[in-house]
Amino acid sequence: MKYLNILLLTLQSSLVFSEFKFQQTVVKVVDGDTIHLQNKRGNYKLRLTEIDAPEINQPYGLDSKEYLIKLLKDEKVDVNILGEDRYGRYLGRLYLNGQDINKLMIIDGMAWCYLKYSKDPSFLVEQNKAKNNKTGLWEQKKPLEPWIWRKK
Repeated sequence: MKYLNILLLTLQSSLVFSEFKFQQTVVKVVDGDTIHLQNKRGNYKLRLTEIDAPEINQPYGLDSKEYLIKLLKDEKVDVNILGEDRYGRYLGRLYLNGQDINKLMIIDGMAWCYLKYSKDPSFLVEQNKAKNNKTGLWEQKKPLEPWIWRKK
């Protein structure tokens, strides 16, 4: 019974912090996993969950950013906001015409599955497919994960 209560509490807290926003305007793409959006109340920063894109000064960093720019250019997106990080950015999943942009970044080899924070196992499955097919950043012999790159 104790574990059932913990599970229910976890599910409730997830639902409390989730907010779906429709038809948001993309103002700026910062890099492959962070964008600025605009709604009626103003601009806000969104960090795409489940993924970690290469840093701008890292191999494939600019490619990742440019890819996201191409995907989102002149488009309105839907956002499932799941919380906020320690830097004040909203955390969420981004959708364009029903397509999960966060997952597409993995499928097309433009980001890593952020294992430390990922809750959706399908991201790792898609990353393994991209890796096996040498898609995007996986065409490199030994691509360095962004979380390791930042430590250096």
